[in-house]
Amino acid sequence: MREPNPCKIKTRQFEAFVSFCGMLAIVVWEHILQESYKFCTGPFLLYHGFGHCNYHHHDHTLPNQASPMEVIALISGGKDSFFSLLHTIANGHKIVALANLHPPTTASDFITTHLPSTTPSALLPSALGAKDELDSFMYQTVGHTVLPLYPRALGIPLYRGAITGTSLNQNLSYAHSGKRGDETEDLVPLLEYIIAQHPGVKAVCTGAILSTYQRTRVESVCERLGLISLSYLWQREQAEILADMETVGLDARIVKVAAVGLDPEGWLWKNVTEARRRGMLNGLERKWGVHVAGEGGEYETVVVQGPGWMGRIEVPEEGREVVRSGGGVGHLKITKANFVPGEGVMGEVQQMGWVKDLRIPYIWDTEFERILKTIISTILIAPLPPHPSLSSLPPSRLNPAPKPSVSTFSQSLFINNLTSPPPSPSSPHQGITAETSSLFQTLSTILAAHSASFKHITTCTLLLRQMSHFSLVNSTYSTYFTDPLPPSRICISVGDLLPLSVNIMLSVTADLSFSPSQLRRGLHVQSRSYWAPANIGPYSQSITSSTGWTSLAGMIPLVPASMELLNNAETRGEVVDQAVLGLQHMWRVAKAAEVAGFLGCVVFVTRCEAVGPVVEAWKGAWKGWRGEIGWKGFWSSSQSSSKMEQDNEGEEVEEEAGFSPP
Repeated sequence: MREPNPCKIKTRQFEAFVSFCGMLAIVVWEHILQESYKFCTGPFLLYHGFGHCNYHHHDHTLPNQASPMEVIALISGGKDSFFSLLHTIANGHKIVALANLHPPTTASDFITTHLPSTTPSALLPSALGAKDELDSFMYQTVGHTVLPLYPRALGIPLYRGAITGTSLNQNLSYAHSGKRGDETEDLVPLLEYIIAQHPGVKAVCTGAILSTYQRTRVESVCERLGLISLSYLWQREQAEILADMETVGLDARIVKVAAVGLDPEGWLWKNVTEARRRGMLNGLERKWGVHVAGEGGEYETVVVQGPGWMGRIEVPEEGREVVRSGGGVGHLKITKANFVPGEGVMGEVQQMGWVKDLRIPYIWDTEFERILKTIISTILIAPLPPHPSLSSLPPSRLNPAPKPSVSTFSQSLFINNLTSPPPSPSSPHQGITAETSSLFQTLSTILAAHSASFKHITTCTLLLRQMSHFSLVNSTYSTYFTDPLPPSRICISVGDLLPLSVNIMLSVTADLSFSPSQLRRGLHVQSRSYWAPANIGPYSQSITSSTGWTSLAGMIPLVPASMELLNNAETRGEVVDQAVLGLQHMWRVAKAAEVAGFLGCVVFVTRCEAVGPVVEAWKGAWKGWRGEIGWKGFWSSSQSSSKMEQDNEGEEVEEEAGFSPP
């Protein structure tokens, strides 16, 4: 197996399949994937891509809504956590508790409970004496003194805990080390306490938009507590979020500024969602690169009114003390605030009534919607014939099992088609767990022979005989990848295409130049969002090697917000929907990983009827991306790597040593 050379475009063997640069390798296995997911009842597609990364340091209905869950809203008082709360409700879930971490006080109780029926309508003296700004890496604390008024406003109990730790682990990706003292771990006892009060809780929602630092820490805690992380603002356009906030009536006042152009006198206590203020932020973004939603720490907010509120929080001018920190940084210390019931409010409004004006992001990006419509307009929308049985396939379709191989190219190690050694005569019927363990012991030996370990692996492909083995295989697999950013992964069921007596086959790629002391680059998003499917196992969506090559995990056509399959693929039109959505997921992940261009894409499908839509989707994507970042930036990086010509119809065509669009 050879790694592609960007200067001399060559083919790349990917296990038993061949994918040409810019072309599509499609594997049609009639038996594949039919039991991969319990909700998959029809044709199914899985995309896997690989490319080169230029890495720089530094009103629609919701399809297939998720099953309702009881959710804890982790709030800071800021606009993003409240807006994420609204999207959680819009996705069919119920907020049963608010959770907040605040600066330590002299109070003896680590966790305090604030019920709607007992919450005062004004700040208490104990709150006024608390420190207002910790400058925490993880938590917003400015304006925290008004949070005890939120239960009255929303009719939801609030549970608060003290921040006792500091930012010990400052890596972007977080892994619990067992050591005490990191502020992230203060979240654990708070959530455990809330779960004890609300045993039906299944998830936590947060307001992360771009902060990998915050998201990975919440995901780490959720994973240990058996909770699902919901992050519906993740990777959304910041200007769009602010505009949507204004539409639903979210009043978010700026309580801290820390960026050029944001002077305390002109910005503190202004409503950041109003059109004039948003226009000013857009101007600062163009001039200075300011994040319009404050994702770079430019400003922080406190929400004083919003959808579902039974009134508003009022902070008089004498209750807002300006504290300056030098360098143009300033924040408000709130010393007086009151909850004022709304006029004409007769009682609590059901939570679904809060989101009647909330816009749900459209599932399709503009370019992929165009691709979808183009393909749909050219095919016959009709039901599909039943799946053929595996026994009905001609013998030529049942290829011999690929042989194990180990090879190196440059600084990459390729271990392909690895299986467990045959069972011994004394134990002829070894279980799937024993087979998996034996397989990974063999892998460990091969890695050690090349002075490598599991930390060097960048991508894995698991072929299973039956998906019912998945949970047991995954349990063993996860013990070998415990660090943040585990390898990207493809896992599919191929039935009797595996050799006799073999239930699992593994292929991996390892980065031999990687040092375990280095910080790994990749995406490991475990939160549900509108962006792309969340991880459902110990794997990353993307991993970038130390030499710049990126491997993407398998992408399937799930609705990201619900993690449900887009449709049952009962018609050719629904197959097209699946094909385009899976490809859109791959593109979104590649874009977030700063991939400069795809070198290849392997697609696994369950039936021949899916091949046409997949090919057309790839052609449409290629045509749409050509000349944009992703293609032009990559292929024009070398003077000799590509040239642009005009064909007879005036359309641009890329050519280079046998490289051409599909």
